[in-house]
Amino acid sequence: MPAVIEKIEEKAEKQVDKKTVFTEETLKVLAENLNGWGVAEQEPYLKEGFSYVSPRLLKEYGYFNKDGSLRLCYFVDLFNQAHEIVENMDKHLGYIEPFFLDEIDLPDKKRGVILLTQNNDGKMSIKLPTDR
Repeated sequence: MPAVIEKIEEKAEKQVDKKTVFTEETLKVLAENLNGWGVAEQEPYLKEGFSYVSPRLLKEYGYFNKDGSLRLCYFVDLFNQAHEIVENMDKHLGYIEPFFLDEIDLPDKKRGVILLTQNNDGKMSIKLPTDR
């Protein structure tokens, strides 16, 4: 088992609130190491350049199953939609804004608004508009 997975599982076991599947730190590690979770076959579809996704966004927009497990196909789709937004901005404007709002398709087939922010390292974070 990769060390990243062991680290994530340790953190998940130590959580006080068992309804929370991932802490913000754990989700950041997950986003950076998604292929370590047995989804290597998804690699051609995953987009680089993202280092963080808000746990509140995942919870409020339905990215978890009722048992608290991550709905992985929708999680991957979130990153792909966010990447497409950033790619289109760069294509049409010739640069990427440090932060901006846009709409995405949600797991429940509705639309939702996300905030994309550029970090100091040049990678992007995906958040709810109400996240800081």
